[in-house]
Amino acid sequence: MALTVIDRAVQSFGGAGVSQDTPLANMWANIRTLRLADGPDEVHLQQMGRNENKRGSAVTAMIQNQEKVSRQMFEYYGINAQATQLGGQIQSRSKL
Repeated sequence: MALTVIDRAVQSFGGAGVSQDTPLANMWANIRTLRLADGPDEVHLQQMGRNENKRGSAVTAMIQNQEKVSRQMFEYYGINAQATQLGGQIQSRSKL
């Protein structure tokens, strides 16, 4: 993210952004070097994917449990929950 911000600042300054008149060129070089030392982004993404896949069954169980609790609450409060999702919101109609 830092590299993106610095790159945009360099673009904003135009030719002055890559000259020694501003600290931007030095900042860009330092951040780029740090990013290279940190390792390839693809390796990080792959590791994150592995970690997420490992916890997939636990997350699925949590979601199913929350759906069960929601159904129980709808029933308890007398709400007829029609599980139609419009824009991420559950549309429900009360019996009242």
